[in-house]
Amino acid sequence: MLGGLKVKLDDITNYIQSICENICTVLDVDVTVVSKDLIRIAGTGVFKDKIYEKISDNSAFSKVLKSHKPYIINRDLEDNCKICVHKEDCKELVDICSPIMLGSDNLGILGIAAFTEEQKNKILSKDQELCAFINSMSNLISYKLDELYKAEIKTVEQLEKEEIEKADILVNGTLVGMKPHEDRSPITDKSVFRSDLIVCDVVYNPEETKLLREAKEAGCAKTIGGKGMLLWQGVAAYKLYTGLDMPVEEYKKYQAENQK
Repeated sequence: MLGGLKVKLDDITNYIQSICENICTVLDVDVTVVSKDLIRIAGTGVFKDKIYEKISDNSAFSKVLKSHKPYIINRDLEDNCKICVHKEDCKELVDICSPIMLGSDNLGILGIAAFTEEQKNKILSKDQELCAFINSMSNLISYKLDELYKAEIKTVEQLEKEEIEKADILVNGTLVGMKPHEDRSPITDKSVFRSDLIVCDVVYNPEETKLLREAKEAGCAKTIGGKGMLLWQGVAAYKLYTGLDMPVEEYKKYQAENQK
């Protein structure tokens, strides 16, 4: 998991396929990637025709998933090969498998395979070097996936900031900043305030909230408090419940006199 999202190799299969093809070109071996569900999602050579094939739960690939460690599979010595359901059809003589790790999560396996005695001898003669190389390619896949998800994951604050940057008017429609919590503001990052931004607050007590005060100090174009909202929602309610027009001017006069 990354930021609460389920990370999957399937999201970058085209990239993974290109990695497999590049490794195949460099090492002259067939290459495959298997997901944590033991589904083949990429491959070259004989593996290319087996993409989406389910790998046996008793296979050496399954062992790598559980151990989280690179593994060299020599068919002549490997016990798991002897119980694999594909053992009669399998032509792989040697494999090197590396887990594709993202943090503590094993997302799948990157593996290379020898199908000829020449390939087998070449792999076994440089098994440790090839293990390190395949592991670095696994890390490259992990890095790509990590970057993809990081680009998608944003905090609420980041999303809020992006929306305010596109807005002409910012309105607080919550009770944040209302007495007795006048020391609070819905905006914690004051860098969102700018000279052409109009900032409004439906909170009417205090008359100048922390939001409005900080917006004014930052040089915002205009700040508008919540008393107008209080008045005109009252006008609408008065009409709704009495059927009469509220004496707005008398109320304004009363309000002004009581502010003195």
